[in-house]
Amino acid sequence: MAQTGKTKSRSGKKSPAANRTAARNTAAKKSAANKAARKPAKSSAGRASAGESAPKRRGSLLWRMTKGLISLGIWGMVALGAVLIYYGWTLPDVTDIDKAGLRGAGFAVIDSEGGLIARTGTIHGDHVTLADLPPYLPDALIAIEDRRFRDHPGVDLIGLARAAWTNLLAGGVRQGGSTLTQQL
Repeated sequence: MAQTGKTKSRSGKKSPAANRTAARNTAAKKSAANKAARKPAKSSAGRASAGESAPKRRGSLLWRMTKGLISLGIWGMVALGAVLIYYGWTLPDVTDIDKAGLRGAGFAVIDSEGGLIARTGTIHGDHVTLADLPPYLPDALIAIEDRRFRDHPGVDLIGLARAAWTNLLAGGVRQGGSTLTQQL
């Protein structure tokens, strides 16, 4: 009596069922050997042996990030180009800008009785008196032009000496020593 591939018949030969099972086992072993042959041999570091190409796992993240940044840069340049084209298209025409009648800066100096002392440029709008200005504006002008304005009688001797010394050391005119009263 024959069992599946493990016993022999009475004549000492394998039964046909045992032959079929042995053939299947042999085919399975060959298939497994073929699959193992197709896989790249791994070295101790886990990399494919020389001559075999395997996907790079470490570089793949870096490569994907690089491709993403390149793509982002290209789309950013496209968006910037679209914005520039839009603003360039909607800008006003500048061919006749010199004929637009732009106002230049102008002012008039009036004395305490309302008489005109000096005028420069084209005057537009109403005149402004010192009382109409905020209190910090005259103080700011005095601080910039003549910081010792309230300490001298109209001629700042310290400022003139400082300017003369600086100009002498520089070999030419580098500073002025005039006060607001001297400029007026």
